Amino acid sequence: MHSTRAADQSETSGSGNLDEIVVTAQKRAERLQDVPVPVTALSAESLTDSNQLKLSDYYSQIPGLQLTTAQPFGTPSLAIRGVTTGFNQTPTVGTVVDDVPYTSATIWGFGNAVPEIDPSDLQRVEVLRGPQGTLYGASSMGGLLKFVTVDPSTDAIHARVESGISSVHNGATLGSSFRGSVNIPVNDVLALRASAFTREDPGYINDPVHGIDGVNAGRVSGGHVSALWRPFDALSLKVSALFQTSEMHGTDVVQADLGLQDLEQIAPPHSGGFRKTLGVYSANLTAKLGIAELTAISAFISNRNRFFWDFTPYLNGAASFCGCLDATSPTTGVTSDQSVDTKKYTEEVRLALPLGQRINWLVGGFYDHEDTPQMFQFVPVVNFATGAQLGNLANLSYPNGYQEYAVFSDFTFRVTDQFDVQLGGRESHSRAKR
Repeated sequence: MHSTRAADQSETSGSGNLDEIVVTAQKRAERLQDVPVPVTALSAESLTDSNQLKLSDYYSQIPGLQLTTAQPFGTPSLAIRGVTTGFNQTPTVGTVVDDVPYTSATIWGFGNAVPEIDPSDLQRVEVLRGPQGTLYGASSMGGLLKFVTVDPSTDAIHARVESGISSVHNGATLGSSFRGSVNIPVNDVLALRASAFTREDPGYINDPVHGIDGVNAGRVSGGHVSALWRPFDALSLKVSALFQTSEMHGTDVVQADLGLQDLEQIAPPHSGGFRKTLGVYSANLTAKLGIAELTAISAFISNRNRFFWDFTPYLNGAASFCGCLDATSPTTGVTSDQSVDTKKYTEEVRLALPLGQRINWLVGGFYDHEDTPQMFQFVPVVNFATGAQLGNLANLSYPNGYQEYAVFSDFTFRVTDQFDVQLGGRESHSRAKR
């Protein structure tokens, strides 16, 4: 098994020679050792080679990065160097996919949610530590997580197929994975790339009351399609569509305080887990105008989530709201069915202009429009044994939206090869509605 390569300021090959790593952490291509902020870069190839397919598998290799998983959402929440506002609050770690800001700006849009992108779709993962608000906005005051997908290539046709199985202690079944990708040069200036994957994660927590083993089993499937058109060296256009669905049939919660055995829980049927669908659609235009480089990125993100909660532990409090509840009855439970549908459109235009050998200037504008018209929560009373509905506690709705305009500029002066001075600023106007 190969170990994951984590490069902070350098990375060495097997021969002991220094490999040059190029990152785009500062919205321009730079050698990793030239970036004036702490950056860690992970090779996506090494992640797949070592079967580290989820962020929870490899986050501990990134200095300063902490990850917690909020239940029952099954969504990882990030913090860097301990800077956090907690789950479902304004995020402190921004997340971008090919420079497209994925992070929601609203708490009901699950602002701290992070996508789980299979490494087969990626070229690398970059993590920036420290405030990145100038280039990436207020949601990145702690740092930034950046996913960089693989570009299509006009060099040659190539394809790759992988499959595997996995196991986990107390697992009810074996896990499995499959991924494949193909790159097709159409001609000298146009190339296409497509990839797809599916993964079954075995469950290892049992429900002895309902006789269900592996209640926290999950499945993730997705794909990525992209096209790169480069009619000449000074102009390129990349369009891509990344989509993913994931579901988990129960939570990872264990309930030792109820007198259960290790790795056991009890909950009404169908009251845990989630179903999530993610789509990221983008167009990235890059043009060299003399010594300057113009970049324009348009993107649309569709993020649909459905969460199933078990409210039974709060049954005594719920009893006061509904006369049909008997808080002392072991056959009565309370669940929650919550749906969140967020759509996000962003536009960014920026100009990178080198001024001599030691000065780099970056200036740009950003627009974000986010809408969560569907945020519903249905809280039924159910039969604890069968899951059949007996009544209704609440039927809630939280529609909301967000809009932002921003301009930003960054000025870097390289005093020596080891010392930079960087100045930057961002002016933004935002409006939230609920």
